Amino acid sequence: MQNSDEVNERSKNYVNRLTDDSSDGSVRSDETISDSSAKVSHLSWKTKIFFSFGHIYNDLCASIWFSYTLIFFQLQFNGTIASILILLGQVADAVATPFVGFQSDRSNTNSLLCKYGKRKTWHLLGTILVSASFPFIFNKCLNCEDSSQTSKIIYYSVFIVMFQFGWAAVQVGHVSLITDLSPSTNARVSLNAYRQAATVASSILVYLITWFILRQRGSSTLGKKDSDVFTLLAYIVCGIGVVFSILFHIFVKEVDNSCSSGSPNSSLYGSSDDLVDNNTYRKRSDSDSSIKKDSKDIYKSDSNKNDDIFKISGDNPELGTTACNRQYKWSDWLKNINFYKVAYIYMVSRLFVNLTQVYTPLFLQKTLYLPKDSIAIIPFVTYISGFIFSFASKFISAKTGPKILLALGCVFGFGSCFWNNFGSIENDSFKTWQVYGATLLFGIGGTTMLIASLALTSDLIGGNTMSSAFVFGTMSFFDKVLNGSVVVILEQINPNKNMNDDNDDKKHTSILFYQNIVVYVSGATTILTLLGIIPLIKTKHG
Repeated sequence: MQNSDEVNERSKNYVNRLTDDSSDGSVRSDETISDSSAKVSHLSWKTKIFFSFGHIYNDLCASIWFSYTLIFFQLQFNGTIASILILLGQVADAVATPFVGFQSDRSNTNSLLCKYGKRKTWHLLGTILVSASFPFIFNKCLNCEDSSQTSKIIYYSVFIVMFQFGWAAVQVGHVSLITDLSPSTNARVSLNAYRQAATVASSILVYLITWFILRQRGSSTLGKKDSDVFTLLAYIVCGIGVVFSILFHIFVKEVDNSCSSGSPNSSLYGSSDDLVDNNTYRKRSDSDSSIKKDSKDIYKSDSNKNDDIFKISGDNPELGTTACNRQYKWSDWLKNINFYKVAYIYMVSRLFVNLTQVYTPLFLQKTLYLPKDSIAIIPFVTYISGFIFSFASKFISAKTGPKILLALGCVFGFGSCFWNNFGSIENDSFKTWQVYGATLLFGIGGTTMLIASLALTSDLIGGNTMSSAFVFGTMSFFDKVLNGSVVVILEQINPNKNMNDDNDDKKHTSILFYQNIVVYVSGATTILTLLGIIPLIKTKHG
């Protein structure tokens, strides 16, 4: 590995040679190289922290959405309608995410947007939409409380679609910045870790606020009278989220490659026009080839042997990302087999986390009959354990790689599901302390799986930052549709779906239903995720 003085000297020579050869139309401008060189540099801790602030608003809303939306809508409607509204939200997010991803990857021609950054522009738009819709989702139907059920469904559907589009814009804009800010796998894993730590911290805050609000209520059971708890929670979350979003937009500077030169797609890594198949290579001059060699050496000096998990070679272009001087277009990803392999892992790992998060509060209330503040305490323990382990995940990934990290997360997740199998209303030991042990394992497993799946996706993208939003957006599409569909299917077979929320009927089948979900369904997703690693075992490492 070259030392920093050698890298700096080589960088200077590289820029000087580009200046000398500026008459060659294929050579990029000094401004492009300057911006791109900055990307290669290590990111400061301030950049990482303020970058993590950019997704806190989404994380706060997501914690409420996945933990309490099903409960809230079950207080307004029956279980079937509640699940359909959730599916609507997931489908809206699934459609909006790749749309935003495709639009975000398009080249900027507007000078103002170029200066501000295309990723941050979409992030800002999404923040506005979330603020204008989320409080209405967890509120009573304004001016239509006495209207028909159909009118109420339409009312909530409008705000759900608006919220999900805004949420998708924030998510895609933020996650796409990871590959734009640095080409290094370790730097990207670090950004993912900071991002995940912010996610966990945000969720912890949500559950602390929820616990505080619920503790002010006298009743020990959750009923329709508690609907306003979620309304107040939504207002508080929006206020906090807006503050952190403003800090993100002020202190994080986007390096927009599509605005760096006259060519809309030019960057240090090349343009999409340079993408050629395995047997066709564009002829270059000796000078240009030598310059590219220096560029690759600079890039390599900032990496270690684990930096490039997916690589392309002259013999096999199917192994992953393109070489650093050629860019993938969105259509090229659809021809890459590794795109589908990683998308599968991305999808099922999130299914485990989201499904468990959605049904854990119902498991606590309907199966174990714990006090209502348990829906805040138990998720709080989940995210505390995940928050602590998120920092260790960076070092584990650096030593072993994200595939081993993902496998480790699956083991912890499966252990949590297995432990939940011993929970019952008669098992006082489980309700007193064992439930916290199972929750701790879920926090570690879920956080680890999320970080590892994002790291695998970032490594798949590699230097192809021009189409990174499409990759994240498309994978998120499958993720959202699957999550929403599974919830609807489970609610269709729910024996308790047509029972009133305040009904105290403790039928055996109803008691076991939510436990079976957090044990068998969630457990199956950890196994499916583990199986998804097998096709990637032979993937070439750097």
